Amino acid sequence: MLIKNGRVFMDGQFRSADVILEDGKIRSIGLGLSYDGQVIDAAGKLVFPGFIDVHCHGGFEVSCGDGADAMRKICARYPENGVTSFFPTLAPHNVEMAQRSVQGVKDAMGCPGTDIVGIHFEGPYFSPHNHASHYGPAATNPSPEHTTAMVDGDLDIISMVCVAPELPGAMEYISWARSHGIIIELGYTLATSGQIKEAADRGATQISHLFNGFPKMNHRVDGAVVGCLLEDRLYAQLTVDGVHVLPPFIRLAIKNKGIDHVLGITDGSEYMGKPEGRYIGKTGEEYEIKDGMARDLTGMLLAGTHTFDSVMRTALSMGLTLEEVGRMYAENPAISMGITDRGKIALGRKGDIVIMDEGLHVEKTIIDGQIFYEAK
Repeated sequence: MLIKNGRVFMDGQFRSADVILEDGKIRSIGLGLSYDGQVIDAAGKLVFPGFIDVHCHGGFEVSCGDGADAMRKICARYPENGVTSFFPTLAPHNVEMAQRSVQGVKDAMGCPGTDIVGIHFEGPYFSPHNHASHYGPAATNPSPEHTTAMVDGDLDIISMVCVAPELPGAMEYISWARSHGIIIELGYTLATSGQIKEAADRGATQISHLFNGFPKMNHRVDGAVVGCLLEDRLYAQLTVDGVHVLPPFIRLAIKNKGIDHVLGITDGSEYMGKPEGRYIGKTGEEYEIKDGMARDLTGMLLAGTHTFDSVMRTALSMGLTLEEVGRMYAENPAISMGITDRGKIALGRKGDIVIMDEGLHVEKTIIDGQIFYEAK
């Protein structure tokens, strides 16, 4: 396949270029290339590497922990938003729940559509005083034995684990996890800036959706947010939907971390991609989706409904340049996760490509060198 006349995003900037994909890989990049096969004229459109969502709990009315069929549904639908790889994010309340969810993810690996790279555990290693509203007493201290049990011994399936670094045994756990190739993100914490620094010294490299799941900033309190903003070794995940984090705090994070250490996520849930209206939930509760948010009938925020391309457009509307959006959503996720076979338009990389218009609407999603989704 030849993609010609595109504005190709490479190394943080757009360049006029043609791209040839063969055998599922990027085989050639240049100007005026010819190809004896399928040709796509991008006609000046934006050509990105396939997007990677490192933090997504579900979408399209199902959650990542709902089993293999649910995972297959997510993988079949996520290319509509330009996502070609993702890390199913699980929030298990106990070991048995974790094992069931993990098995469902493993059974769906290799299915058509968005590639499942590895599992992201957001929980249960949260502060008992600053945990997600749905967690309650399920929050627990981290240990190698507990994590090993959650995956029934298969540590290789784990890509990332969220940890509150002030918990008993957390620092030793971070060192253990890094020795097994597991990325540590910090979140749902009441840590001091010193504890954040020590966690980075131990090998932590990410921040779970900065500002969300953290105590409010206070100039008289040595808190976790300040520690995260000051620590250059930590990549900051941001949910840029206009609700979870207000624009001034997005700008604050980018100014402190630098655009190369910020990555956009959806933090998607089963509500992601669902149109506005009133619905009945899985357990019979009624909720409403309006203005990109799902809320119960008391008005409590349940989750956002924004898709990956939607949060990209929100970032653009906040004043970020196309180049900055490209770094946050196209390149930085791969770099932050240590992925070297995708996430960049370069020779030999995976043939995952997204073609978008200037307004960041997906026109085509190409996975392994084949068109998987095309806008009507």
